[in-house]
Amino acid sequence: MKTYTILFAEDVPCYGTVEIEAENDAAALDAAKAYDLTEVTTDPEWENSVSKRIVHIEDAEGNTLFHDVPLDDYTLCLESERAEMLEALELAEHYLSRFWAVSIKKQDDPAYQVEHEAIKKTRAAIAKAKGGVI
Repeated sequence: MKTYTILFAEDVPCYGTVEIEAENDAAALDAAKAYDLTEVTTDPEWENSVSKRIVHIEDAEGNTLFHDVPLDDYTLCLESERAEMLEALELAEHYLSRFWAVSIKKQDDPAYQVEHEAIKKTRAAIAKAKGGVI
């Protein structure tokens, strides 16, 4: 039998409450955004961890055999990555719609149905990414 070292990880949400005084609703939001959470979010909710993953598996010689293996369907994403994906979706939707609109396919053509479904799914993904409801 061989021996392997496995490094696991999961992200645990931590909660904390503070009171903020502000002149109005917008000022309260600004103050909350600027608030230092270092000493606040100290109540972990262990049963709701996300982004469970295998960071890496190493063999006895220290060789990395596997890395970044997800163990659930949760993915963390930077805002810049989300913005890039949204931009790509909007571009794809634009061209799918443009080409579909000038297509001479008939509604009973299977290609017509596939293209129409692709446009609907792309639009739904854009709405979801923008915080809308599908």
